[in-house]
Amino acid sequence: MARDKDKALWREITRLYDRDMFASTALLSRGYVADHPKQGIAWLYYGASLAQLSRYTPAVSALRRAARFFPPRGRYLVYFHFGMLYERKGAVRV
Repeated sequence: MARDKDKALWREITRLYDRDMFASTALLSRGYVADHPKQGIAWLYYGASLAQLSRYTPAVSALRRAARFFPPRGRYLVYFHFGMLYERKGAVRV
């Protein structure tokens, strides 16, 4: 039963993120990462959503956790979102 609830919650998180509803995604993701602290993709959604909301400090923390738990082959996604965060923040050196 709990597993079905987790799957439904995850589908809702991805649906909201795909529709650029970042505040809702961040809210749901925060609860999801509390229950699944080693799931890198969940930390990625959480961090990317916080970055879109200009909550840079917690976004960096979440993306760092995402990098820690992401498989090496897909870690480039986390680094992409780090780049997007710093670009949005205006902290990119050229």
